[in-house]
Amino acid sequence: MKIFMVLTFFFLFSSAYSQTNSATAIIDTSYFYRDTVDKKPYIGSYKPTGLIVALHNALIISNELNIEFPELWDNSKPAMAYSKFLEYEAHLHISSGSIFKLNDRYKKDWEIILKDKRVAQIKAYDSTTFTAAGDNVDMRKIWVARINIADGKMIWLKEFAVRHESTVSYLCISFNKDILILSENKRLIPLDIRMKYGRKRILFFKEASDFEHLISLSSLSDNGGLNWTKTVDFKNRFDFESYGMAVDTNIHLLSWFSGFDKVRGKYIKHEGENGYTYNLKGDKRIKKSLINNQEALSDYENGWTFVNTRSDSISIEKLDDKMKRVSYKVIKTPQKYSRIQALSLIDGAYYLYGHIDVKNASFLICKFDTTFHLINSWVYNRTDRNDDIQLTLDAQGHLTILGKCYTKPDQNHLYEYINLVKLNLN
Repeated sequence: MKIFMVLTFFFLFSSAYSQTNSATAIIDTSYFYRDTVDKKPYIGSYKPTGLIVALHNALIISNELNIEFPELWDNSKPAMAYSKFLEYEAHLHISSGSIFKLNDRYKKDWEIILKDKRVAQIKAYDSTTFTAAGDNVDMRKIWVARINIADGKMIWLKEFAVRHESTVSYLCISFNKDILILSENKRLIPLDIRMKYGRKRILFFKEASDFEHLISLSSLSDNGGLNWTKTVDFKNRFDFESYGMAVDTNIHLLSWFSGFDKVRGKYIKHEGENGYTYNLKGDKRIKKSLINNQEALSDYENGWTFVNTRSDSISIEKLDDKMKRVSYKVIKTPQKYSRIQALSLIDGAYYLYGHIDVKNASFLICKFDTTFHLINSWVYNRTDRNDDIQLTLDAQGHLTILGKCYTKPDQNHLYEYINLVKLNLN
């Protein structure tokens, strides 16, 4: 009887495995960044940070840009004069952000280059405009803009000074069209300051450094005016590692932190996760400490959903908007995830995307209903590993996967480029 049960389980599991489909790529294309500095061409890096589906299957994609100068690190040449090094170093972010629109033939209709501004987030505002947000390269200001989808022209762009060095972590649009920005502000407290080459050089503790982290939440009106700003959390000697934000009739936030405390002469690592709820005026905060969701992928729809990899399966946990657990499941997927990269709730179904074979760049896509019943699964094999994944569906039900890949065009340096794949899952 036991043998029969084991064979039955093996048959069912094998059947699920054999039913995994091979996804067919409708389009698999890449976008590289190149620029000219001092009349010399350079290959740069594109890092995708956002994806919006517009009318007629057009795509809006935001990116961070970076150019490396190989001659800085060429040991076969005489040492570069320090003044020349500083000149090149100042231009490492010659163009620090861009947003471009792809038409239904995946050609660029327009591209905005934002010099000295990183683009961290984009979100659709209405059918004709979208919002973008990020930080200046000097990290002394954050910026927010509203942009026309048709031609890429800016309706407005506003900058806001920040308390410490700042990065934009999340952007959401509320139902009353307020723009919500979650930002992290960091202040490092120097241990030692020295002069070198006539400039200040700051040295810090190698571990357990004294620093301050502050998470801020700001609300802007439709014309970019500041409604209010709130301090969500403050940590001394702790890092905030990841975030989440979602908006319905309230604002829901997540933050995961880690750091070291010195106890009995030793540095002890602590970590945890907090959840917060605000109303749209920034009042009535609820705070709840979470303990089991570190490094989990999360998505929000009438509560938070967390997914973690296990030894042979995944765990899925659902919390309501008051951070109380409403369900927990352990699911054996048709093939084992070695790393999960994206979880998205799209048109009433959850799509889970991740590596099943990192060495051979094989990926598994699983589709679940809202009760986390496995509906279908697909394997997609590609030549390059991808990261920083964004998922979306078009009107025909085709899954678009936007990610960052790596290549070595000069056989020496790694360059990041954008890879866009559209898969037929029907």
